[in-house]
Amino acid sequence: MWTPSGDMQKLAIKLLAFLSVGLTTLFVVETAWELHATGVDLDLLRADAATARGLASTISRAFNNLLAMVLSFVAIAIPITANMYTPKLVEIFFKDRINIATLLYFATFGAHALFCQWVFVDAWVPTTHIVILGVSGITGFALVIPYYLYVLDFLNPSTIIRRVRGRVTDELERIPASGAMSPSRARVDDRIKQLGNVVLRAVERADRDVAIEAINALEKTLSDYAKVKPQLSDEWFDAHAHRFPGLSAEAISLLRDDRTWVEHKILSQLYLAFSSALAKMPDAISAISLVNERVGLHASRADDDALLGLCIRYFNTFVRSAIAKRDVHAAFDVYYEYRMLAIDLLSVRPKRSLEIAKHLSYYAGMAKHTGLVFVNELAAADIAALVQAAYERAVPEAAAILAVLEELEQASGGGARFVKARATLAAYFSVHGHERESSQMVAGLATAPTDQIEAARFDIFRTVDPIFWEVTDRQTNLDHVPDALRNSVLSVLDAELARRAG
Repeated sequence: MWTPSGDMQKLAIKLLAFLSVGLTTLFVVETAWELHATGVDLDLLRADAATARGLASTISRAFNNLLAMVLSFVAIAIPITANMYTPKLVEIFFKDRINIATLLYFATFGAHALFCQWVFVDAWVPTTHIVILGVSGITGFALVIPYYLYVLDFLNPSTIIRRVRGRVTDELERIPASGAMSPSRARVDDRIKQLGNVVLRAVERADRDVAIEAINALEKTLSDYAKVKPQLSDEWFDAHAHRFPGLSAEAISLLRDDRTWVEHKILSQLYLAFSSALAKMPDAISAISLVNERVGLHASRADDDALLGLCIRYFNTFVRSAIAKRDVHAAFDVYYEYRMLAIDLLSVRPKRSLEIAKHLSYYAGMAKHTGLVFVNELAAADIAALVQAAYERAVPEAAAILAVLEELEQASGGGARFVKARATLAAYFSVHGHERESSQMVAGLATAPTDQIEAARFDIFRTVDPIFWEVTDRQTNLDHVPDALRNSVLSVLDAELARRAG
């Protein structure tokens, strides 16, 4: 059963109800008043043939005008909106029951008005035809404005996204338990791409709200698919090359073995939007990174290691694309969500956290080679945070993650933020009883230039506010050290400077 899904649709229903009651009341009252005022008996109200023909002609012209108004509105609004979002909107529009019923109403009773003119002859006045003619004409006028409001709400971006996503969900629910899967696979594939097109078109127009809403719709689609995936037959996961142009036979085989072709299709739509949003729409970058993190966490909870691996590969692809486009802001956002995924995985999949640390280090080196030194330093701070979280959770891979940070420092040639990360970890290890690791961090400071140590100490000493003084997505100050460790960190740096001085 259809239910109103938007404010304008609800307004359309209220307006239609108001017009129906209002017009009925108005017509009854004014007719009763005229009958009373003129003293005419209701039984004397009979139309002759000439009057009936005139009435049919008037209503027929009115229906022609109404139908022209409605069709003109649809013919202009639908193609323009479809071009903005997805061409499939035309199909969706004409499969909507309200749209079909309204258009059929005007066409049917417009034809009925013409038929009435044809059958009205001098010797016969069909009363039933006249009643239907009059009621349908009045109803047609009452429908026009509410229907316009309904169409406008139908073309609302939120409604379009909801309907396009609903088509994907409906198709997922209709996947057969067995038998031929090709038609169903084709429809799911096509409808996922429709939703992806909405994201792409929104990003191209810098329509932030629509882009983010469509990105979230893709995430919800993944969630819907996760619910039906365990019940699907093996044949469903048989990915075919023609649905993934550009992928090698090995890549197709991996999707088939991992049973992740649907997830890959959805995440690939996010990647296309990510690439389009680089240096253009930071909000979309942040939303896509967050969605990929949440998908990875859900995959971990569902024990779907193949999907988790796919999310990690997409994170790596996001980072590479950001670096290639020299978009520091995008790298800033992706690194944060990637780090948060690694931290959340520590307790349940520490080997994956170690893998992510290595990826963060690898792309940090790539960033430095392309001149994005800040990304390299950002990686030092993020891996250091991952190291601290690993030791807090006492995971076996903690030492290996620490080794990744040291390898990154050696490969990068160090820097003030590497000194801060090392000194902070030295203080943390000392406070929490990890003396060997603390000594290891302190010993590493011996190779750092004095100016870097002095710069690191100065930054930590003057940075007392944990909130960065500009508006950023992270909003935290990378140079800030928590009060519980601040004095200890400064003591580590002072000790190293004193050793060199004396």
